[in-house]
Amino acid sequence: MLRELVLNEFKGLNRLTSRLNMPNGYAWDIHNGYVKKDSKTNLGKIKQRSGIKKLNSVDFTNACKYIYEAKWSAGSTDVIIKEGTRWAKWDGVDSFDDLDTGRTDGTRGQAVMFANQIIMADGGKLRKCTSGYIVSDLSTDEAQPTKVSKIHVHNHKVWCNDDDNPMQARYLKTDSANAADSFSASSDAGTLDFSKILPSGDTLIGFATFAEVFIVFIFKRYAIVYQAGTDPTEFAIRQIIPLNCVSGHAVKQIGNDLAICSLEGINSFRSSIANQDLDTDDLSKYIAPLYRELLSDLSDTTNVSLGFSHSLNHLYVCVPNTNPTILVYSLDVGNFVGRWTGYKCHSICERVDGTMLVGGDGYVYVMNSGTNDDGEIINFSYDFPALYADIFGANKAFKQIEALITHDGNPILTVNYAYDNTASKTPLTIPLTSEGVQWDSDDAIWDSAGWAGSSAERVLNSGMLGRGKALLLSLSNNVLDATVEIEGVLLRYCKEGIKVR
Repeated sequence: MLRELVLNEFKGLNRLTSRLNMPNGYAWDIHNGYVKKDSKTNLGKIKQRSGIKKLNSVDFTNACKYIYEAKWSAGSTDVIIKEGTRWAKWDGVDSFDDLDTGRTDGTRGQAVMFANQIIMADGGKLRKCTSGYIVSDLSTDEAQPTKVSKIHVHNHKVWCNDDDNPMQARYLKTDSANAADSFSASSDAGTLDFSKILPSGDTLIGFATFAEVFIVFIFKRYAIVYQAGTDPTEFAIRQIIPLNCVSGHAVKQIGNDLAICSLEGINSFRSSIANQDLDTDDLSKYIAPLYRELLSDLSDTTNVSLGFSHSLNHLYVCVPNTNPTILVYSLDVGNFVGRWTGYKCHSICERVDGTMLVGGDGYVYVMNSGTNDDGEIINFSYDFPALYADIFGANKAFKQIEALITHDGNPILTVNYAYDNTASKTPLTIPLTSEGVQWDSDDAIWDSAGWAGSSAERVLNSGMLGRGKALLLSLSNNVLDATVEIEGVLLRYCKEGIKVR
């Protein structure tokens, strides 16, 4: 008699143990896909990611290290990038035109909006850009630092670092960043010197605002929380937290919390405030070994970036190593749910309209768009943990696989499988070409209202061979302009005796 193993609870990635010793529900790998939560059933679905397309058809020379969208007071927006020795502006058609040239080569850059001007930091003097695209030094104040790479706006003040004095933070005159005394105004502008606060030398690499009233100074080894308004006499230090932050671009606001990439993992700042320390078993607790492996391949961790998609509720961790990878965290699932490759990820930005942009070599790309990667195949696969079914020590002979899949195009679902004690079996290939069935038809295998109004295809294959204690199963699709979404998998097997090998 055939028994059934139902796989319809998908919890995202897990790399804490070997694939042979993982709990059901987690995945060993989700390549170019992710788990999304069904709001009706509260269960996960496996979904192949969407593609990318070029924003600019006319290429530029270097890697796009930083992307920023400026929103002017009149309501219009501009996408600007830092590339090589220039800041450039998207022309809305096919290219990025020069905005400011002759700047420090290869720096990542950072920009903010303040009083309807873009302020740009790139390792030299701060620059300002008006709504008429006139660019000049931010201020004529001789007290301003000449090498600034980080900038932030908090409670009516502009804050910046000073690369010549890495343990200092500069705060500018209230509501005034471009005046002749913006850096030197008495009792209103000044410097915070952390060399007398931290127990050893460090480097300021970024800023963040937390809970609206607090400014967080991100150092390589510490985060310092200050309560800072407009009056410097009321500035007050609140907390010092040990932190090995990898990049000033790897701090991202998520709702009322901050996500921070450290050398150990991706952390929630709110939990660190409560615990007086950064818990390495935080957002990335299930994938910490994978995360650290990706970081180890980086020559410079300051190139790591964080982005957030409000439309998908995804946090993206961009690691531009030799095999550029984006790790995807889902706030809905509460875990990392995908590992994306296939395109460069030097920088990332969410536009006002929700469009996600990612910076590559010579191009800026639109993410989560279409069914191919700029004309290339999206190679998707989902690797299940070792499946022992009902008894860990007994042999099983899996005979049949059944699934319910919605799809775009005509994908070919490839079923790769093996047993823990044998070599891989010949993969099963299942073309998906039908127009699908409705949830309440005779052909549907699950009576789930979640499929109402959707096109779905019943997959059934009885060609599985072999036997063993644990089944190693992977599902994949490698067809151009074809994507799949899998709600659940049903495996039928024969239980056999316990054999001691």
